[in-house]
Amino acid sequence: MAIFKRCNTCHQLFDGKRCPTCAAKYAAAHAAKRQRENPARKLYGSWLWRRCRQNVIARDFGFDIWLLGIGQLHKCQRPVVHHIKERDEAPDLIYDIDNLITVTKESHEEIHRLYAVAKDEALERIRKGKAELKRRFGDEEY
Repeated sequence: MAIFKRCNTCHQLFDGKRCPTCAAKYAAAHAAKRQRENPARKLYGSWLWRRCRQNVIARDFGFDIWLLGIGQLHKCQRPVVHHIKERDEAPDLIYDIDNLITVTKESHEEIHRLYAVAKDEALERIRKGKAELKRRFGDEEY
C-alpha cells in the first residue's frame, strides 16, 4: 500500500517525492524565467530569427553546405542554420543572410570542432561549399 502525502500548495494527495501538478507548474515557470534571462534563447525564439532562418534554408535549397565543400550533395532532413562568423564574435552579423549557411546537426558539430583547431580550414571548406552550390544550381545570391 502506497503512502500518500498532501501537497502544501494545492492540498492534493500524491505519492512520491513531489506533487506532479505543482512540479509541472514550477518547471514551466522556471523555463520561462530561463528564456527571459538567456539572450541566446531570446534570439532563437524571435520572429525575426525564424524568418531569417526560413530564408537561408530556401536559399540553400536545404542542402548541407559543409558537405558540398567536399563534393557530397546531401539534403538536410532537419536543417541547422550556422553562423559563419560566430554570434559572440560578430553580433552585428546575427541576421545577415550572407553570414548564414544550412548544415546538418552532425556537420554543425564538426564545424565547431574544426573552428577550435583550424578555423581558416573550416572557412575555406564553407567557401568551397557555397561556390559548389552556385555552380550546381546557378544561384546568383552567393
